[in-house]
Amino acid sequence: MKAISEEDLRKAAKLHMAMLALPEPRKAVHFLTPVEVAAILGEDPKALHRARAAQEEALAKGAPIEEGSLASIPFLYEKKRAKYTPQSIIDHLAFKAEAQKVKVIRIKAATAKAGPAVHSFAAGFQSWTATATPLDTWPFSIQPDGRPIDLVAAIALGITTGKAARLTIREFATTLSDAASRAFHNEEARVIKRISKPMRETKKPDAPEKKSAKPPKDSKAPEKKETRKSRWDEPGGPI
Repeated sequence: MKAISEEDLRKAAKLHMAMLALPEPRKAVHFLTPVEVAAILGEDPKALHRARAAQEEALAKGAPIEEGSLASIPFLYEKKRAKYTPQSIIDHLAFKAEAQKVKVIRIKAATAKAGPAVHSFAAGFQSWTATATPLDTWPFSIQPDGRPIDLVAAIALGITTGKAARLTIREFATTLSDAASRAFHNEEARVIKRISKPMRETKKPDAPEKKSAKPPKDSKAPEKKETRKSRWDEPGGPI
């Protein structure tokens, strides 16, 4: 296990204290995906996959598992998908400093340097935004609309999505701006579509056809039979 620098210790302290402030029920019953855990720990999801395989192999053989390693983090499967509890990640973060044989006083000093006393799960993120260097990262939950929010806050609110990433403060601002732009344009397009939608024309009922008094042109008028009168029948005719 590589040594942890003072700077890394302060960064881990911010995240650890923020997660400690999570509501107790969330620590035990809210589950995290490997991608979210990787974002919190700053690890590659593939490393977590290898760690789970190593843990299963060690348990099958009855072999010991290195304490504090990724393989030591407990997990379970649900529908063949691995998931972790926040409490298991909190325990792992706490052990990372202890595993380096760091004195308790040094841990307290690093936690104090991380910022003011943490009264809520959001304090860690707020401290990060105030003190982050251009290369410092923080774990974010990527929401369905693409908006990144503090992953610890997402756990506390129960709105994790399974998608997460560690972002620098610049990447956070850019990702948030892109999500806001998409939302604005989508709403604008929806409003324009609603306004420009043509109104349905009410179809007037067909007027009844007028019956013509004249016979159609192609029809023939009935022939009149002329009765030829005899000249004897006419008045004044020959007698």
